[in-house]
Amino acid sequence: GFNKHSIERNLRQIFDFILFEKLNVEKLVTHVIEPSRCNEVYTNLQNRNEEFFGVIFDWNQIGEKQEL
Repeated sequence: GFNKHSIERNLRQIFDFILFEKLNVEKLVTHVIEPSRCNEVYTNLQNRNEEFFGVIFDWNQIGEKQEL
């Protein structure tokens, strides 16, 4: 049945807010990183969590070199 506050419905609402620019998440993203560097990213999230606030894995960057 219908659940007013289901996780799926809440996520859909959040994504709609982002899509229609009603929720600005740009300042939450601190790094856009190649997925193959996930171990390095997770270590930095543990040790330097104030600097690595919002990390996105960009699957289009596979094979590119970049510095953290």
